[in-house]
Formats: sequence, C-alpha cells, structure tokens
Amino acid sequence: MDFEFVLCHVGGGDDSIGPPDKIAYFFPNKVRLVVFEARSEVGQTDVIETVTGKGVKKTLITTAIDEDNGIKDFYSNVGGLSSSLLPPSNLSIDEDPNYPWCKTWGENTQLEQKIKVHTRTLDELIEESICPPPDFLSIDAQGAELRIQRGAIKALKNSILGLVTEVEFFEIYKDQCLFSDQFNFLGKEGFRFVDLVSEQRWHPGPPAGAGFLTVGEALYIKYAIFKEDVITESSFGCVDAQALSPIKLIKIAMIALSFQRYSYCYSVMEFVAINWVDIFEEVEADIDICILSDLYKSMKNNMPKFEEDRQLFLRNLQPFRKN
Repeated sequence: MDFEFVLCHVGGGDDSIGPPDKIAYFFPNKVRLVVFEARSEVGQTDVIETVTGKGVKKTLITTAIDEDNGIKDFYSNVGGLSSSLLPPSNLSIDEDPNYPWCKTWGENTQLEQKIKVHTRTLDELIEESICPPPDFLSIDAQGAELRIQRGAIKALKNSILGLVTEVEFFEIYKDQCLFSDQFNFLGKEGFRFVDLVSEQRWHPGPPAGAGFLTVGEALYIKYAIFKEDVITESSFGCVDAQALSPIKLIKIAMIALSFQRYSYCYSVMEFVAINWVDIFEEVEADIDICILSDLYKSMKNNMPKFEEDRQLFLRNLQPFRKN
C-alpha cells in the first residue's frame, strides 16, 4: 500500500515551513512537500520539482492561492513576511508586535509596492492534476487563510486530514476573518481544534507585561469517533471513523504522532489493528512508518501498569520520539 504523505504549504518560503516540518522530520521518506508561492507574473503556472536539503521531495507551484480564480492586488510590504492579498487594518496599525525589526505593525506593513497576481483555488489545481490531493494543509497567508480554505472545500471533505493555519484573534488585516470564523468552518468539516502551536502577544503601547494574544498558528486534525451510532447531523468537530479508509486513518496517526498527540495516535492504531489486520501488518513491516505500530504495541503492552498508574504514559514520552 502506498503511504506517500502529501504536505501542501501556502505561503512560499524556503525548505522550512514551520510547525508542519514535524511531519517531514518523522517521516522524511514518505512526505512529498508541495509549496505555493505568489509571483508577480500574471499567466502561466510553473511547476518546479526539486529536493529539500533534508532529502524531502519538493514541488514548487508558482501561483497565489485564494477562494476563487482571478487577477488580484497583492500588497508587498517592507516587512516581507507581512505581505498579503489584504492591506493592513487601521485597528491595529499602531500596536507593537514586539518584532526586533520594527516598532509598530504599521511600520512593518508599510507598502513597498502593489502588484498584480494570478490567483487559483486549491480545488481547481487538484482537479487539473497540477497539485496532488493533499493529506495535510499548511497555510501562512497573512489574513487570507479562510478564503483559501473555502477554495479547498472539496479537498477538505475528500483528502485533507489535518491543518496548521495562521489565525488572528483581532483584526490586523482589513476585513479579514478571525480564529472564530476558521474554527466554525473547519469544525463543520469534521476537524477538531487541537492546540496553538505558536503564539504572538501584541502590545497597544510600549511592550510591557503580557500583551494581548493576537496571532497564532492553530493545529486541526480530522477527529474520528470510534463508537457506533454517536455521530449525528449536528455533530461538530468530528467524523464517523467508519467513513474513513484505513490508509486515511494511518495518515491521521502520522499527524497525531508528529505533534505528540499520542493518545489519539494510539486510539487510531487500535481501530486499524482490530478492523484491518493486514494493513496494520504492513505498517509494522514498513521501516519508514513502523514507529506508529511500535507506539501502539508499547502502550498496549503496558496497559496493566497504566491501570495502576494513570500518569505512566505522561511520564514516559521519550521512547516515542525519533532520536
């Protein structure tokens, strides 16, 4: 069985894409990295195949991703990482994000030039076989994250099993969607919010004290419910495990392990071990992903000790980390 794991990142950059690098770290021989990068040239979408410095297969696709196709303004700012399809918001322009290179958000988002870019939806690129169906979606698009998710609704329903997406808790780009909007949108598609894997606290004056939680990167995982007759039409942030193929469950386990959500990884692998013995045996025999079955068997074998000491696994995480 093919366990290739497609990790798509929207936001450009070099070989490092932030927290989702954890997946490539644990499973470098299985991951295929697809990176989208906005270019000022309007027209042809280039596809460039390469390999990262760590040996991970990488595909660079030179187009901007959005909720629809078109020619859009792109705001290229002095602080390059703040460049966006959206202009900065006046609500937060005087706040200090405590970056070493600027004093205010307005200084960081000072416009260098406004260019035209050709935007495509992720769903369309998949349908045209320009991009393979992603297993995981990473979005660092400076306020346009929900727009990109809307343009990937088919992929969210059919292939995507996890996301790391930038979220804002206060408007820093004009008329952008916030964390609550992404939370509600992804929850309806069966994704459970897991954690913030990075956080920024901004200051409405000279940096002092704790500041306000303003920006973060949120981890979501497709959350399988293993009990029968529990899921209803109104169930939020979860899906029926029976609706997921065994290979999708294995890939969910890969995501869970990469982000140290070992309890969920264990539950997923147990469901596979009970219902698809042959698939579980394939995982055991595959040197690149057998860490999944190793974790499951180690926890399973130590269940008698766990019943006596419910903190056992919380104190013994090291054996499940890659050296």
